[in-house]
Formats: sequence, structure tokens, C-alpha cells
Amino acid sequence: MQKYNTPGFLGRLPWGLLENFLVAAEAGSIRLASERLGVNHSTVSRQLTTLEEHLGKPVFDRFSHGLELNSFGHGLLEHVKTMDGGFDALTMYLNSVGDEISGAVHITLGDSLLPSALPAIGTLQREHPGLEVQFSVSNTLARMEKGEADIALRITQSPPDHLVGHQLAYLQVADYVSKTLFATVDSPDENHYPWVIWDLDVSMGEARNFDERYAGKHIACRVDSSTAMLGAVKAGLGAGMMLCLFADREPDLVRLQPPMQTQAIPLWLLYHPQLRTSAKVQAVVAALKGVFKDG
Repeated sequence: MQKYNTPGFLGRLPWGLLENFLVAAEAGSIRLASERLGVNHSTVSRQLTTLEEHLGKPVFDRFSHGLELNSFGHGLLEHVKTMDGGFDALTMYLNSVGDEISGAVHITLGDSLLPSALPAIGTLQREHPGLEVQFSVSNTLARMEKGEADIALRITQSPPDHLVGHQLAYLQVADYVSKTLFATVDSPDENHYPWVIWDLDVSMGEARNFDERYAGKHIACRVDSSTAMLGAVKAGLGAGMMLCLFADREPDLVRLQPPMQTQAIPLWLLYHPQLRTSAKVQAVVAALKGVFKDG
């Protein structure tokens, strides 16, 4: 049985313990919390125990299926959420001030967009050597209001209303196959090829009824990233749909048809409204706009 000290004078609670508690409460399990925090399972468990010892009472009821807040934990959660919002607002304010193009800017984007973005960022950094750019490659939109990223490049039909959004282009897509497989099949008929298709949970923006398009065709495998799609197609597993700006640069691929206009997908650049006044963020925004304006 866990023993707890009498709380008495609590002193200053380390914010790291409270942030760990907030994530665990929202996740509902130590495993999910550890994934979101990017730390191991034992670290989350240890920090929760430390918090409860510091408070003098438990905040969770622990079950085999996960964590459930007790009444004390529910009350604590409301206060921690208020504090978390204050920290978010402070962080956003600090990021929004300053007229120098220097310091860190965090960009989140899909892996198919990264090769196109890198040269422009390199040019910008040569002009402003104090600028540091962090890239997070993900298909999930970061919580911009929590400072998880400053800028997001997202392929989506429905950008969030609470962010500043610039539609940069409609990106063209087409079907590609490796030169080796193309030579083996020796036919322009798409029905003669096996197919590598997108997992419906990720696709390229939205699923857009991709499964209907491949009805009756031989499905070799499904993938959940552009890097995986490119690797599978280059390896000859089958033909696959990819962004033209991503696949056209690959000399070992053959495009099976012109870009499919009905499948063109909008690319959005997103950032928090408070970052309109950040010189470093706006410099990166301008650089990225120049990259994708032609789709």
C-alpha cells in the first residue's frame, strides 16, 4: 500500500510534475502518457508517485485498464488546466515579440513536403545565421495554441478556424511505378499492376474514397507515410499514388498518367494569430510561401 506524507506546507510544486499529471489525466493511461511526453513508462509512473507523495494523497485510482481520476484528482486537474493555459499564453507572447530574425522556429509538416521546404530554409538561414529551425515530420496537426509548433504545413480540406491560414496551392498527384516493374509488366494498363495504397487513416489529407478507386485491383500493401510509399514503389511492390512534387524528382520512377485533377489536394500554411508580429516566424512563412506557390 502506498504511504503518503501529511501535506502540510506544500511549497512550490515543480511544474514538470503537474504537466506530467495533466498529460496522464488526459491520456487515461501511463503508456499513452509516456508516448505523448516522449519518455519511458517508468519515468511517468515515477513522476506521478512523486507528485502524490508531495501532495500527501493519491490523485488517481489505478486499474488494469488504466488510470481514473479520483475526486481530489478532478479538483487538481481544473487548477492545473488553468495554470497550463497561463503558461501557453506566456510562451505564445514571448514567441510573438522581437523584430530580429533569429532564435528558434518550429515547423511541423508531412514527409512528402520536407524535401521541397529544406532548400528555402537553407537560403533563409544563410541570410540570417542566427535562425534555428526545428522540423517535426508528422501527419498529425500539432496543438499550435500550446506551442507544439509555430508553423504547420498541412494537406487538408478543412484547416482549423482558430489558426491563420494561407492556402498555398493545389498539389497535383499521379500514379507512379518503378522503371523495373514497368519494364516487366510491359503494359500501360493500370489493371496489370499490383498496387501500394494509402492507409485510410492517413492518406494525403483525407481518404477521398481511395479504396473505391482500387476496387478489383490487386492490393500488394498499405502504407501510412510518403516515405513508405516511395520505398515500396521503388522496390517494385506495386504502383502507387504520390504527390508529383515529391515523386517527380525520383529518376527510378515512371509516371503512369498525367496528374489527376480530380484528386488535387489543397496545401495550407497555418500559424497562431499571435505570431503575426513575430519577425522570425513571418520570415519563415514568406520563404515557405515562395516554395509551394505553383503546387
